[in-house]
Amino acid sequence: LAVESSDVAYAAVFGASTVSKTTNSGFTWSTAVSTSITGDIHMIRSLDEDELIIGSDSGYVAWSKDGNSSWSNISTRLNGSGAVQVTASGLNDGDFIYAATADAAKRVERWTIGQSGTSWKNLEAPLSDARSSYGIALVDGVLYVLTDNGTDAASLRTIDPTTAEASSGKWSV
Repeated sequence: LAVESSDVAYAAVFGASTVSKTTNSGFTWSTAVSTSITGDIHMIRSLDEDELIIGSDSGYVAWSKDGNSSWSNISTRLNGSGAVQVTASGLNDGDFIYAATADAAKRVERWTIGQSGTSWKNLEAPLSDARSSYGIALVDGVLYVLTDNGTDAASLRTIDPTTAEASSGKWSV
């Protein structure tokens, strides 16, 4: 579930990889729209009015800039194939998508909309100790990633996730 406002919300349907929208606080829902994402939808987030982003359970990301009428997909899978946690600075050319998976890849990665070509950029987050990512958020330009190694959880952050030279020295726990 992604809430945009007191009236507008979106519901992702896991097994069908579709999204439905309500504009009257959940009283009625629109016909589900196919996202065409590879895999099943793992998570959905509202970024702004009519702007949605989703991560699949198979390492893929897609977004909508028109309130669920159509979807754009990144055809390149993250360097992990697990359930994707995803957020973005925006959904226009030059904006950044940040994503991480909860599988063996143990990476936080960045995609530049309209400029990335065919690969994700590794942000070299310090995900040692067999830590997997289970949450991600971008607040006032700071990227936060929630990790867990099966014994304890930790929150990582970087205050400059947009630089091309992102490295583990730019992350703090």
